[in-house]
Amino acid sequence: VRAFAHVPHLVVDSGDPIFLVSPGGKSLDQSLKIADGLRQIDVELFVITDEPDEFSEVRVLEIPSIGEAWSSFLTALPTQWLCWAVATAKGYDVVNKDGRHSNPEAYEMAHRRWVRD
Repeated sequence: VRAFAHVPHLVVDSGDPIFLVSPGGKSLDQSLKIADGLRQIDVELFVITDEPDEFSEVRVLEIPSIGEAWSSFLTALPTQWLCWAVATAKGYDVVNKDGRHSNPEAYEMAHRRWVRD
């Protein structure tokens, strides 16, 4: 299991709220890289994790340790649904965000860092 982020589909601007589900385990290192890149884009980052001490300078929603293999089902799916519901209520097209990047250079820099491993 790698860090749960739909990187190719991650279309964000500075100030957007982002929820990163990051359980302890093999994916934690990748999650830390993703969190660092998101801070460079200057989003409002919330990390859902059972390893709160690993994340500094972001808001952490601490969850009980349930094991990396099950965390997606118990945390990411409800969070993804919530994000979809909020985006739909605000009238965002969650499939196509052409031209939405106000700072494409920062996004591309973070994206390259995420996918190079």
